[in-house]
Amino acid sequence: MEDKEMTGKRKGFFRSLFEKNRSAASEEPETEKQEVQKEAEKADKAEEVLIEARGALLEAWRKWKPGDEPRHLSLTGDGLGCAIPLNERELGLERVRLSAKIERDAKDYIREWDRYEDKKLKLEAKAALIAAGEGGENTAVTEELPPVRTACKAYVSANGVAAWMLLFPPSENAPPLDMAAIAATLEENKINTGIDSTVLNKVFQNPPYFTMIPIACGTPVQEGENGRVVEHYPRQLNRSVKLDEKGVADYRAMNYMQLIKAGDVICDIIPPVPGVAGLRGDGTAAEPQSVKPATVAVGPNTMLSEDGTKLLAAKEGHLEYDGSKFCVKLILDIPSDVDYNTGNIDYHGDVHIRGDVRGTFVVKATGNITIDGLVEAANVEAGGDVLISCGILGDNNAVIKSGGNVRAKYIDNCVVYAGKSVFADCIMSSQIYSDESVQVTSGRGAIIGGTIVAANSVKSRMVGTES
Repeated sequence: MEDKEMTGKRKGFFRSLFEKNRSAASEEPETEKQEVQKEAEKADKAEEVLIEARGALLEAWRKWKPGDEPRHLSLTGDGLGCAIPLNERELGLERVRLSAKIERDAKDYIREWDRYEDKKLKLEAKAALIAAGEGGENTAVTEELPPVRTACKAYVSANGVAAWMLLFPPSENAPPLDMAAIAATLEENKINTGIDSTVLNKVFQNPPYFTMIPIACGTPVQEGENGRVVEHYPRQLNRSVKLDEKGVADYRAMNYMQLIKAGDVICDIIPPVPGVAGLRGDGTAAEPQSVKPATVAVGPNTMLSEDGTKLLAAKEGHLEYDGSKFCVKLILDIPSDVDYNTGNIDYHGDVHIRGDVRGTFVVKATGNITIDGLVEAANVEAGGDVLISCGILGDNNAVIKSGGNVRAKYIDNCVVYAGKSVFADCIMSSQIYSDESVQVTSGRGAIIGGTIVAANSVKSRMVGTES
């Protein structure tokens, strides 16, 4: 009868144990990978370096102190032991990795404790039978109860520079923890460097159960830095509207390009900084990760400095980023009209405009200016030639200045100053000033109205009209 009652109690105990383990398991994350991701996001919080007492670890605690609140395991040691040479992020990731190992060790400890309790129940039942006189006259309890010794476990960090010790409590009939067991645990885990002997003495004299005890601290690795590039010009130009003297927005004065001179620094190339090796708990060196130099693509009209630390502009022009490298372009190529999308143009070099120059806008260049369309009531000034494929519709407000030749299909109601010659098919109601000649001999070849002044000659098929 007593055996059946005792068996029922044991079944009830194991049933409750199963339910608790199942509920604890349901609280765990789905995968260890998800847990690591969570730690990476929340590792800056101090509470993330605590290993919660749940699952097998919780059951192990309840076997030791059934009525007490379970203790969370702190990886920082709570002031016991050496200072762990890991930052909060690394401790957060170690929490995930060590939790799985501690859970496995706790399960082994529970299995050993269950065998101990099972054996204890059988011996108590046998002693009860003998006491009741049911075991016979010569029957005696000679079998001893094997103790559960202190489970001494050691854990080493992933980078090998820190080590902890965790003690699971023994049964009542177990001998005290001896230094040989501690030494065997250290040797098994290859921990022989940076051991805190003071902490080991404290552990030996007064074992702190269910506590992560930092027992060895090596030298952490000082990681180096990869080379990097510091760019002094934006890859995409931010076109901002400028204000005039009265504070009024001038939408024609937008910065369309990044002007640059020969020798200007486009990028600084910072060399890599090598890391410093650390020392693991097993006495071996912990090597830092290799560092990589910065790579900079040298684009057209750019060059590296002699020491390789700067990317320089080799020529004067405008700077652009083509998606993979900086390059200096000597010719400013405008694929559209000069209007409010581009603003006024003022460039050191040659300019090629593939559209028109709209009224009231200004185009200046130290080199040649080539315009595929027409010029309205605008100002165009070039140090070299001005080449206009269509013509000029000046509306008495266009001014064309050139240090070289001026070529246009027709010139209508505008002012032209040429350092050399002027070439056109037709000139109407315009003021033309040339330091060499004015030649209107192609096409219609007519000069109608206006004023023509040339230092050398004026040539035209027809001058004036009958009207």
